[in-house]
Amino acid sequence: MKKRLFIAIFPPENVLKKIQSFQEDIHSENVKLTQKQNLHATLAFFGSVSSKKQQRIENCISSCAQKIKKHVATVSLNPLFLPSKKHATVIALPINKNNTLSNIYSCITKGLGKEEKKEFLPHVTIGRSKKIITKEAMQRINNDQKETTITFAVEKIVLVESQLQKEGSQYTILRKWKLHEKS
Repeated sequence: MKKRLFIAIFPPENVLKKIQSFQEDIHSENVKLTQKQNLHATLAFFGSVSSKKQQRIENCISSCAQKIKKHVATVSLNPLFLPSKKHATVIALPINKNNTLSNIYSCITKGLGKEEKKEFLPHVTIGRSKKIITKEAMQRINNDQKETTITFAVEKIVLVESQLQKEGSQYTILRKWKLHEKS
């Protein structure tokens, strides 16, 4: 049976609470908010994969995790509107594109022989809209921000299965890899 898989980092509880507080400011913009337990940054999305390919993915992640050190990531509270400001249906908070996150992404995509088709843009999706988000709504969302960034330690990466449900995606963590201490 195939599974929809991705690798991600999940921010700690204190960061999730700050993101939730930010979400409260955008609640009235006809946006379906991402549930707190589902807030994460996707490092690589694999789509629907067989158990054989899942094993290859896990082996690749294990190899990459041995090379990656724990590090600090910074989430900006200056939201991105994706896929573009003109056609935005997703509101996301960007994560600083540091070398460590880029290295994880590159190691995994190269290790699996996947071509990097688009630029790696680490972010936490905080909401989605069925309609294009208006410029006015974008301005209100941008004007509501109080704090500008949130910093947290990235100590592990996880392999997640995503099951699509009527009420939204349900995530199951299949495996975790701890990152190494800085030397």
